[in-house]
Amino acid sequence: MSKELIKPNHPNTKAIVAGNTLEFRAYDHRNTQANIKKISKTEYVNISTGEIKQFENKAVKRTDNLASLRSTFEKMRWIINSNFTGGKSELWITLTYAANMTDEKQLSHDMDVFLKRLKRYVKREIAFIYIPEPQGRGAWHVHMLVKAVDKKKFYIDPNDLSEIWGHGFVKLRRPTMADNLGAYLTAYLGDMPLSEVESLGMAYKQDMVQVKGAKGHQKKFVKGARLSLYPAGMKYFRTSHNLRKPTIIKFAVKFAVMQQFGFDGLVPRHTDDYTFEYKDREGETVTSHVITEQYNRADKKRLVRAS
Repeated sequence: MSKELIKPNHPNTKAIVAGNTLEFRAYDHRNTQANIKKISKTEYVNISTGEIKQFENKAVKRTDNLASLRSTFEKMRWIINSNFTGGKSELWITLTYAANMTDEKQLSHDMDVFLKRLKRYVKREIAFIYIPEPQGRGAWHVHMLVKAVDKKKFYIDPNDLSEIWGHGFVKLRRPTMADNLGAYLTAYLGDMPLSEVESLGMAYKQDMVQVKGAKGHQKKFVKGARLSLYPAGMKYFRTSHNLRKPTIIKFAVKFAVMQQFGFDGLVPRHTDDYTFEYKDREGETVTSHVITEQYNRADKKRLVRAS
């Protein structure tokens, strides 16, 4: 467990409540004013000067915009944690192509067809999020979390699921990382085995290498390496309309939020602090320092059992 870093009376704190997880973010500066306003697909106006300019189309990979990519991963993590905590009503489905299918538009079409077939098959209201995963050879996998809205036991015969998919192989399992499934799945999708990174000739830094797994079954991964394989402009994940959204509280009072949502008495599982830069309306570069704390309601159950 980590020690608290954010003072209870910090004046600029945001709280995000997503299922069993709570995250606080304390800023010394926040970019609350947009510097530009989009006026078409190709043009924007600079609010400070009134000058109309064209967007530059330089992006080749999603990692060219790290801030946007980080925001996408965080949003996905919060949505997963707000809706999936493990249990008999939830499934983790992996869909794989038998052929080396590399076309993301074809992938989108195939998933539309698959979802229509799946809904007809289960004859129950379901909620889902699915995330494509690119392989080093260029082929696509799809990871999908799906649950029965009625919260009753949910099961699909693997043979039936394979027929519904119709493009290759399927894998079914129950989600097991119930107290922070979002963090587990985002790491699972973003990290890449070191052996695969090296076979593809991808550049990496040694401090990005992590060892995962139990003793005797450990494997080296490069943190975030798979992100560079995503093509620019692709929608990273898709959800059904009936998923719950995380609760976001701006200018949060730390003690009050922890008490209101059942996190009182806990210490953070993880803390971090970092800096980022942005330009204000006058075009001046501003450096902001951010402190984060992450709590998990499951830790309260462990404290009760320990006592």
